[in-house]
Amino acid sequence: MATVVQVEGFQRREQVEKQDMHRASILLVIINHAGLGHLNRGLILAQSLQACSTAVAPSLLVNSDLAESFLAGVTIPYWNLPPSRWDGATPTTRKLTAEGAERVKHHIMQHRPEVLVYDTIFVEALVPLFAAQGIRQVWIMRDRKEQVLQEWLRKPVLTYFDLVLVPHHPAEFPSYLLPESIRPKLLFTGPLLRLPSGQDQEAVYQRYGIREEEFVVLFSAGGGNENDDTIRFLDMVNRGCQELVRRYADVRCVVITGMGHRQPVTFARRTRIEVVPFEREIFTLMQRADLFVSEAGYNTCYERILLQSPGILVPVETKIDDQYRRAAYLEQQAGLIVLRDFSPHQLVEQIVHLYEKREELDRMKRRLQSLPISVGNYCAAQAILALLEESSACR
Repeated sequence: MATVVQVEGFQRREQVEKQDMHRASILLVIINHAGLGHLNRGLILAQSLQACSTAVAPSLLVNSDLAESFLAGVTIPYWNLPPSRWDGATPTTRKLTAEGAERVKHHIMQHRPEVLVYDTIFVEALVPLFAAQGIRQVWIMRDRKEQVLQEWLRKPVLTYFDLVLVPHHPAEFPSYLLPESIRPKLLFTGPLLRLPSGQDQEAVYQRYGIREEEFVVLFSAGGGNENDDTIRFLDMVNRGCQELVRRYADVRCVVITGMGHRQPVTFARRTRIEVVPFEREIFTLMQRADLFVSEAGYNTCYERILLQSPGILVPVETKIDDQYRRAAYLEQQAGLIVLRDFSPHQLVEQIVHLYEKREELDRMKRRLQSLPISVGNYCAAQAILALLEESSACR
């Protein structure tokens, strides 16, 4: 059982049972403010650490409006700092405000974990400070737009990290960008992904009114980060769904809008159009859906490969992530259809085409199944545990 209490201006989720003080503390720092993908990856890694060893106590430090909803019901303790503004115009020059950075510093210095794990974003000025305190530090380095990645990799602060986890396969990553100084610390783990929960599928189907004979089209905007392209994507989906259920009596549309929208996304209320902001059992829906339409985010694309989910990709423009490159890869390697604008007409016509020629969906599934994928959850957790053992041996 867990509870959420207010502590010194931020929320802390604590286990009601008294924790074993002898367990090594591993703090996963997810301070990007908005992205659901970062929260998801942090939770996956914390749960993997918990599953691999009873000698560690993983917890999360986040600053997200989405944390309370996304982490509801999980057993991993977490602290949710107030969301902080970012100073700077570009992804690589943005920094937490002084107030936000001080909150992060205060929390870490107060709790003094043995290991810090940062998902993508860290406070540069604090990394040398924590290294001087003897805290081992791990950076999860995801692929980015090449210019953004180059700027990150030129940062001198990277020399302070003890381990750099790359949640990709080596062939997918532009290794020529990697400086020699961090190569000995690198470990390519493969993607960090949720795994199917095994929950009762029929209960999920009933929640959405899905019948066996229906052709189910699943739509997902990922975590729902607030950007203009995602709003255009959802507007296109809204219009497309209305046309699809008007044309076909056996089509059901399930739309997951994402939790991150600061303004409501209004969908027309129509029979056989189900709209939710978030679905924890999305894997069950992906496995049932005849066709999956989504943006081309990191998690979504890897999950497509893992579950062999055929359909349509609609890449959106973001400041740091290259969804167009990711979509082009799956278009070439698996035959997925890629829409490069937000035309409801094109969306409907492509879905109609696949509805009428379902052998193409089967072909996509076979090609997705042929793509190599090795989930890196266990590998990443074991690498962090090895770092912890190495640290203990030096004391």
